[in-house]
Amino acid sequence: MDPVSFLASVVSLAALVAETIQITKSYVKQVKDAKKDAIQILNALEVLHHNLSRLDKLLKADTAGSFTDTSILVTSTHACRVKIGSLSAKLGGTVKGPFERLRWPLNKQDHKATLQDIQNFADWIQFAVTIDGCALLSKTSGEVMKLLSDQLQMTELLDGLINDTQITHEVVLDIQEAIRDSGLAEEREKALRSITETDPEQRHRDVKHSYVKNTGQWLLQDPRYMCWQEQACENPTGLWCHGSAGSGKSMLASVVIDHLRVSYPNELVAVAHYHFDYKDEAQQSPRHVISCLLKQVASGHPGLPQPVAALYNDFGKKGKAAPQSNLLQVLHSTCQEYSRVFFVFDALDECKLRSTGDYVELIVDLQRSYPTFVTSRPLPDKTRETFQLWPQIEIKARDSDMRTYVIEQINRRAVRGDIDDELREKIAHEIVARAQHM
Repeated sequence: MDPVSFLASVVSLAALVAETIQITKSYVKQVKDAKKDAIQILNALEVLHHNLSRLDKLLKADTAGSFTDTSILVTSTHACRVKIGSLSAKLGGTVKGPFERLRWPLNKQDHKATLQDIQNFADWIQFAVTIDGCALLSKTSGEVMKLLSDQLQMTELLDGLINDTQITHEVVLDIQEAIRDSGLAEEREKALRSITETDPEQRHRDVKHSYVKNTGQWLLQDPRYMCWQEQACENPTGLWCHGSAGSGKSMLASVVIDHLRVSYPNELVAVAHYHFDYKDEAQQSPRHVISCLLKQVASGHPGLPQPVAALYNDFGKKGKAAPQSNLLQVLHSTCQEYSRVFFVFDALDECKLRSTGDYVELIVDLQRSYPTFVTSRPLPDKTRETFQLWPQIEIKARDSDMRTYVIEQINRRAVRGDIDDELREKIAHEIVARAQHM
């Protein structure tokens, strides 16, 4: 098969995989049973599509040579087309009414076999995108056996194997294992670092370390918060929590982040956050905020989302910084990979004053599609006008939080047995009562 014909075959296969990805995404969003199975198939399909795109570029570079109809790469891509076509028909063919898509059509045995096949095809293609690998897979199984035997000197592997096909299969299994353990993981890490070198989780870890466990529970039980969370998918809104300095806004933002991350154990959920800090104004910019949000959303995905992979190929691999508009577009596209997405912005009042309008515009843009949580001190009139339209909760010291904190401090400092429960409660009650009059 000449390179042009094979290229056309690869392009059409990539289109079929892309179509199947879109069908599978609809299951991930709507399916009630076997959601994890649907997500696993989706991730495997995205890796396969990414590798096909790389093979497409290699073939266009005219470095791969020609392929016989019996070569491993031609036969494997044909088998892949049959398998993906069957999967696409099975997924699409089951959707006959508005409620039938709620059931995942693959049983456990079919799911396991299909997932393994897709991963195998993806790894064959991954191997082929190296020039040597592509040249190797353009051969027949017999030729591959001889080349591998001569080149790799794997005589211990060859002993006891029955035929040429088995030899090729064993070698590729080793390649698959190496790719899964290092190649794809390394590529994913490079793509994430190309978005931003900043670790967006560090500020959350610092705040989380400083507050006492079980404080802030009053916010999670507030009807306004519960309504904001419950309507997240059907009617995403913003929730503005404001209070004076030292009232615990950052602590509550971290409580919300952790709460959202454990609220949907059977769904693929992203919770991305950004903590403004007046001490770090030099690094603050709308582009940096978007980069941090995108890195978090992409990091939460089991694989590398296709929009992020494309962004990396277009900019990161070339050592270029992606424009802000591209980052925002990829952020929106990557969010579509999840069943739920939440954004949390802490201490908005500490952003660069001259850039406040840009940050507010970004937050409002995200809030139109995703539930968004914002904390701040009282804001200037012009900025406050935007958030006045949102549901609001005033943040102030709560007796329950003060009591929890005081008891924690007593327990931490008291020698075991020195203070009984009655005395501990009396001390906590007295301190909280006095604090109310300060």
